[in-house]
Amino acid sequence: MGAPTKSLGGHIFGDLTVIFFAGREPNHGAALWRCWCARCKNMCTIRAQSLIHSGVKTCGCSSITHGLTRGGKPYEYKSWIQMKDRCHNPKSKPYQDYGGRGIFVCEEWRNDFARFLKDVGPRPKGTSIERIDNNKGYEPGNCKWATVKEQANNRRSSRLIHFDGKSMTLMQWSEHLGIGANTIWARLNRGWSIQKALSSRLTYL
Repeated sequence: MGAPTKSLGGHIFGDLTVIFFAGREPNHGAALWRCWCARCKNMCTIRAQSLIHSGVKTCGCSSITHGLTRGGKPYEYKSWIQMKDRCHNPKSKPYQDYGGRGIFVCEEWRNDFARFLKDVGPRPKGTSIERIDNNKGYEPGNCKWATVKEQANNRRSSRLIHFDGKSMTLMQWSEHLGIGANTIWARLNRGWSIQKALSSRLTYL
């Protein structure tokens, strides 16, 4: 059995906003929907029948298992918070590379996590939010979930880094030296010199 004949995506049931179809129960084949609970700010999975016929209005908050990070929030929610922080908080360390140069979160997403999640979908493991066009902001059609390698090749860090008589991108230096791209990126963000960031084999993360 595949997708249900009736889509509940975007519908609101009390504190629950339906985000996307989450498949079917293996034993009974009941349609499952991934929802965001406005009460506890977490994600949960609810049967379609419970939403439509049983009058379920909340996730239960303490009784249903959510897809959480260690901090108690779904990864998508954490990404949403960090995205807004670097674009709209002048005190945020990355602000100068985002809000400071005119990169902002669109109004539709800035105050509506459910809308953001509906537009970008669930986060695949090992990815983070990425802007397709780095000259545009965080908005529908310009964002996707991307791996570290994809982002390293797309972001401004793909500019050439000159070191030891060679000129290569961050990703190319990573592969050449055997140092993780995210490690090099974190070092440069901390203010390390290019020489130190590319010379040290130790990881300071």
